[in-house]
Amino acid sequence: MFYRTAEHDRLRHQRGFTLVELSIVLAIIGLLVGGILKGQEMISGARIKSTVAQADNIRAAYNFFLDKYGAQPGDYAQCSTNIAGCPASADGDGNGQISAPLAWSDANNFNRPEHGNNEAVKFWQQLAAAQLLGGITVENNLNSPVAGKNTPKANYGDAAWELWNAGGEFSGYYIALASMGPKPGPVVSGRDALAIDSKYDDGTPGGGSIVTLNGAPCTAARPSFANGAVSEGGAYRGADKGASCFLLFSLQ
Repeated sequence: MFYRTAEHDRLRHQRGFTLVELSIVLAIIGLLVGGILKGQEMISGARIKSTVAQADNIRAAYNFFLDKYGAQPGDYAQCSTNIAGCPASADGDGNGQISAPLAWSDANNFNRPEHGNNEAVKFWQQLAAAQLLGGITVENNLNSPVAGKNTPKANYGDAAWELWNAGGEFSGYYIALASMGPKPGPVVSGRDALAIDSKYDDGTPGGGSIVTLNGAPCTAARPSFANGAVSEGGAYRGADKGASCFLLFSLQ
């Protein structure tokens, strides 16, 4: 004889999700994940656009200063005389070159105290005093570069802009994105470097006005510059999402 119990009645009236209900839940989860990924993509795209716009502003300020004062910012010897608010400590030597006492194209050296009074830092001080760039404090006594104080803070993580004389395979002056930690390092991923270089330049790490000096993991191999051509081995690693590339923007 079968006896019904309260527990049996409770279990008999329970039911699971229907296929329609499960489909709705999965669709909602898919929309949420898709929205998060799209949001991340939009944030990355905005960061890239902002970075390039900032580089363009610095390049425009450099060229305006050059045209107006007939000298390169940082090297201009009459800054304190002809530009209000420019301290004498920011005057350059007027030798026609933006110079520095150390191997200042080496990011590992850039943050050393000896760099406090070189023209690579005075470059930013003179542009700020001429009111061509904002976000920089003009100091009477220059110290090591500090993002947002005597070198501009970049719109890319904890990075700052630095002036580099790349030399070697490249010639001329570049502005570079670099971390301003105890030991400055690269901040741009191979994926972002590829996106920036492809959209705003020639897409190669060793050619055009946007370049990198890095090898792996930023690029598949260190770019080769034989006969002015960039090797395929030097292509950006688009799958790289780490902080691996020193990205340099030419001022010329």
